[in-house]
Amino acid sequence: MQHILLFLFFVSAMALGVGAPVRPSNPECGSRIIANGSVRVPISRYQQPYARAKNGYFGMLGDDFAEDYARRLLQGGPLHRPVFMDLGSGISLTGLQWVQQGGQAVAVSAHDFWETIDSLVDVRPEELEFYSYRGRFLLDRARGISIVALKSASIIFGVPFDEYPPEFTASRFWILNRKLPDAVEMAKRVSRLATHLRAKRRLMEDFELFFREIGLAEELLPHWKGQVDLLADVYGAFFYSSDRRYIVELVYQALKVGGRAYLFYRTHDETKYGGPYDKVRTPAGNIDFLDFLCGYDPDIFKELEAEDGFEHYRVLQINKVSGRDEIELPLQMDERSIQYVSSTDGYSFAQRVIYDKIPKIQDPPVRLAPKICISIPSAWLV
Repeated sequence: MQHILLFLFFVSAMALGVGAPVRPSNPECGSRIIANGSVRVPISRYQQPYARAKNGYFGMLGDDFAEDYARRLLQGGPLHRPVFMDLGSGISLTGLQWVQQGGQAVAVSAHDFWETIDSLVDVRPEELEFYSYRGRFLLDRARGISIVALKSASIIFGVPFDEYPPEFTASRFWILNRKLPDAVEMAKRVSRLATHLRAKRRLMEDFELFFREIGLAEELLPHWKGQVDLLADVYGAFFYSSDRRYIVELVYQALKVGGRAYLFYRTHDETKYGGPYDKVRTPAGNIDFLDFLCGYDPDIFKELEAEDGFEHYRVLQINKVSGRDEIELPLQMDERSIQYVSSTDGYSFAQRVIYDKIPKIQDPPVRLAPKICISIPSAWLV
């Protein structure tokens, strides 16, 4: 009955004339790595926070983003579904929530995590990982996918899922394995969950309410020019790119007039986590990258602060103004200054990037097309 009601909801919504954004074509590239110079970390290693839902975004992007999120959904209606772009989204739980509240979502990610979740339909018991908590073993990961992501998706879609595993009974190796979970039963639960999640996500895609775009932001953003009402990037393309200036230009181009983007920059406590620390070299000395942008055009750029109870964050807000479809920042990247940081979690990002401010009398530099697809040995895809 639930599936029938959901289907009728989508049919009625589309019958009322809901328009879909122009869907871009995916880049034709079989294997990709993050375009961060010589670090060469396989895409399959970039598996951190892809389970963050909208409340996590509210904490890390601040109150302004939370207010924008609610306001733009209220401005939608039967003839207009506002478009939310989740840049560096993973499975984009925030995008799925946006769709369920009446919008359309574009989830841009360098790696298709949904493909891995879909594969859990045939997961085997030996592919489950567990962790010990207060004397019990609980499900931790299934085929590399965090149980946090699966549980969050099950709540958003309304799919029942019990992540607390049954324990072996006394008749099944009670002396040696009395605290170990029944992996066979847990594999069945994960398989049922993956089946339901795949069906509901595909229904949203069929009605062009949820778009998964797999590839690098430098390639995909130009296809959405002038179509995005609200954009969020939390540890996504902006954070990992070695040329954040270029990402800023592309994000601005993708927004509608009046649209806004929120780009997570880094924590205020630089020594604890690390971050871009980008600088702009001027005759008067080096200026922080965000400080330069806000001074360069305060109508477009604004620095915000956010806090989620764990950290204090810096956020760049970008506003699309009327009469300026595109921007070109007067900055030229000094590629020799880039340092790459590799963490124990298996990801890398460019750090201490320096841009030279281009004098007004100098012609803008020739912008070379970024390299999008890089062939890598299959042995790296682990």
